[in-house]
Amino acid sequence: MKVNSFAVLLFLIASSAFAQITETDYKRAESFLQFNIDKKLYYKSVEPNWSENTDWFSYMATTPKGKEFFKVNTAKKQKSACFDVQKLTTAINNFTKKTYETTSLPFSNVTVVDEFSVKFNIDSTEFVFNSKQNLLTRKPIEKVLNSKELKTPDGKNIVYIENGNIFLRNIATCAKTQISFDGTPENGYGHNLDWYATTNDSKGEKNDYSIEVYFSADSSKIIIPRFNREKTRRLQLYKSSVEGSYQSEIISYERSLAGDTNLTTVCYYIYDIAANKLIKTELEEAPAFLGTYVYTPAKSKKSYRIVYSRGYKKRDLIEIDNQIGKTKLLLSEENKKTYVDLYTEQFEANTETNEFIWASEQSGWNQLYLYDLQTG
Repeated sequence: MKVNSFAVLLFLIASSAFAQITETDYKRAESFLQFNIDKKLYYKSVEPNWSENTDWFSYMATTPKGKEFFKVNTAKKQKSACFDVQKLTTAINNFTKKTYETTSLPFSNVTVVDEFSVKFNIDSTEFVFNSKQNLLTRKPIEKVLNSKELKTPDGKNIVYIENGNIFLRNIATCAKTQISFDGTPENGYGHNLDWYATTNDSKGEKNDYSIEVYFSADSSKIIIPRFNREKTRRLQLYKSSVEGSYQSEIISYERSLAGDTNLTTVCYYIYDIAANKLIKTELEEAPAFLGTYVYTPAKSKKSYRIVYSRGYKKRDLIEIDNQIGKTKLLLSEENKKTYVDLYTEQFEANTETNEFIWASEQSGWNQLYLYDLQTG
């Protein structure tokens, strides 16, 4: 019997190569995953938290020292530390009865309240720290809302979904108002489905919807997307190994395919709380996978939506009149050669100056542009 020595040699080399891969190699490879690399990037970005009706904003920076927090006075072009970190650490340790280091404080959502005070969250609890008085106080714990509920910005009402329709509940009086009446779970008002949501079809599971609505800044209007899933086709997974059973299971999830016409679509309604009136906007029904977000700028009677075309070669900025639902095209951007990058989307409206900032790659680079909010 003849043996191919070259084949044997290749087999031995391959076996040796696989044998040399160790747990250390896997850990080193894992260190290059994005969430691990992010831990080693310092001063990566600034996400400003503006203090209402002031020229101040605060932000968190990841530095070699850990998390550091700064406040910026834009009028005076001055930057300073939000607080004495050592004093705050001592106050948090005394309050929580735990021991934290100044570089690993467990908070988030830091916002400057005034020159001496900042507020932040630890887990789900909000605290206020006054650096002048060296005083840490906890705001009263509020009832945690579930995924089917949202509170209006003024804190007066709870909006929630149920069996395809949407309701309003006054927090003070518990009075309940039904906003829509013709919804179904498959064609529901504000019935959003998480991108990663799956159902076990073999067990007869149904979609578990969460609420998606948008509020005008003054809480007088609710912008409600209505999701139509009546013809939506779902992708299916075959689960062959089921613990404790010899039977396989079918798991399905919602995902649109290229050229697919049987997909989830969305249209929009506006509800006037004071008038108890629901109207449909002029926004055309569109595939939901292209995005459903609605911008609601402060001190504005308008809301805005950025609508992408399938293939992402075009996007339109649409103005919506919150009083009557009428729409107006403000800006249209098209790139026939490549596509419009949805990850560069940035729209910041200033109703006091009637201007908006728009991010675009129309020059070949990602740039910010200033437009007239009335004319585009």
